[in-house]
Amino acid sequence: MRRVMLALLLLFVATEAQANPADDQPAMAVMKGSAALMFDMGGIFASTPTNFEGIGIGGRYALAQRLHIRAALGFDNSSSEVDPDGGGGNIENKTSNFAIEGGIDYVLFRTDNLLIYTGGILQFGMMSIDPDGEDNETDGTSFTLAGIAGVNWFFTQNVSLGAEYRLGIQRATSETVAAKTTNFVLGTGSAAFLLGFWF
Repeated sequence: MRRVMLALLLLFVATEAQANPADDQPAMAVMKGSAALMFDMGGIFASTPTNFEGIGIGGRYALAQRLHIRAALGFDNSSSEVDPDGGGGNIENKTSNFAIEGGIDYVLFRTDNLLIYTGGILQFGMMSIDPDGEDNETDGTSFTLAGIAGVNWFFTQNVSLGAEYRLGIQRATSETVAAKTTNFVLGTGSAAFLLGFWF
């Protein structure tokens, strides 16, 4: 439901921006040499097959008017209580995640306040689950390759709201004291919402 509401809000703001550009000037001035600071509003890398929830920040740089490179990183620390044997003895699980990615975008279509693009990213992630008082910590790593399709609406001068969908494959390894497992996940995908400041 939250993502549906964000999508509707994004569409409304974009429509208003197209109808009423500030001072009759193009809201977007993204050219060769332009750069952007990007924030993921939906939980960093929730937009990737890792379904990573947390805080994320990234950047983009225009090598050419239609060709942009990108990089981002994210982290998350959380805790939850579980009852492993159903006897009422709760254990606190402490979870930490970190991910870093790089990629490239190609702009398919643009107007004065709209960018539609496609591209791809490669992501590396690490995770750790540490049950309080237990000697069975779980460590994991993942590599993700995903294709992307997205849009950025510039609702005011050089500030954008964006939506992005990713579809990809992932190799994930998980290791405990007792065992080590490796899984391949194919065809996973999800969406994200982005706030960008361009300069």
